Amino acid sequence: MMRQLTSLSIAFRNLWRNPRRTLAVLLTIAVGTGSLFIYDGFNFGIMNQYRENTIHARYGHGQLNTLGYRDQVYEKPWEHWIESPSTVLEGVKAIEGVSHVFPRLEFYGLLTNGNITLSGRGQGIDGAAEAEFFTTLNIELGQMFTEETDGVLLGKGLARSLNAKVGDRITVIANTIYGSINGVDLQVTGIFHTGAKEFDDVVFRLPIAAAQTLLDTQKVERIALGLEH
Repeated sequence: MMRQLTSLSIAFRNLWRNPRRTLAVLLTIAVGTGSLFIYDGFNFGIMNQYRENTIHARYGHGQLNTLGYRDQVYEKPWEHWIESPSTVLEGVKAIEGVSHVFPRLEFYGLLTNGNITLSGRGQGIDGAAEAEFFTTLNIELGQMFTEETDGVLLGKGLARSLNAKVGDRITVIANTIYGSINGVDLQVTGIFHTGAKEFDDVVFRLPIAAAQTLLDTQKVERIALGLEH
């Protein structure tokens, strides 16, 4: 025990023999430790923000499809969509911890303003329900459609390519599930951006009822979820 106390005493005294060197070592340790904490905090903040943006701009906390739907590519995917969506929505929302349910229907189609025609990826959504949850979707111009039955949101890049502005009329053309061609006339209510160019250049959103009319179906492709925790 005495030998240990002596060694500690000598070590303590040695720290003060060269105070500048001791201070330099302590500062080096402090700066290194502080840098690690700052980096960890910065990385945690960025990843947390990325996660929240992903949840509240695009996907929700999770998505439901029919069993096996995402395991392979189908020639006729609509045959594997969710039937009787209202019944399924009520059942899912009754599950403890589920606070929001969002039916969605995705398809590819053509958009035209009479002068320019482009292909895009449409997402039929419940605008009134999604406006409350998807709060990090950046509406650059106009606003999110809610009760409008003929509204459409355009990605920033897609709107630029179409030379479309808020208030313009856009016709969306697509194939129904039976193979015939159908179209709906919509009014641009807003232009959004998510920061993902590959998404903003092709995606547009319209009321799910309009998407179902366009595709001639009452099914939905998937259900996005909002959870309490």
